[in-house]
Amino acid sequence: MGDRSLATGLKSPSYPQCLGLSDPRTGVREYSCGPTTDKHAGGFNEKNRSDMHKYLNIVGGFLRVDVKREKSKPVAIFRHHGVNGKVLNEDIRVAR
Repeated sequence: MGDRSLATGLKSPSYPQCLGLSDPRTGVREYSCGPTTDKHAGGFNEKNRSDMHKYLNIVGGFLRVDVKREKSKPVAIFRHHGVNGKVLNEDIRVAR
């Protein structure tokens, strides 16, 4: 997929919302996202932050993924939302 990124991340308790950089060897991206509430967000040590983190935010919320076609090409739009539904991060991937 091509890259039109603003950047974005899936949910598992006590992890931050996150989009790591593409693996340099495979190009695979990992999306993650933590708990749905700000109260439960945390557990990440800032010493572990690296250049691989295109987006990293220690907040509650959720990840939304929309898939559609634009000009006959599949497009996946990954959006991290805060607890109030506001979009905090977006990563748009277009198939080549």
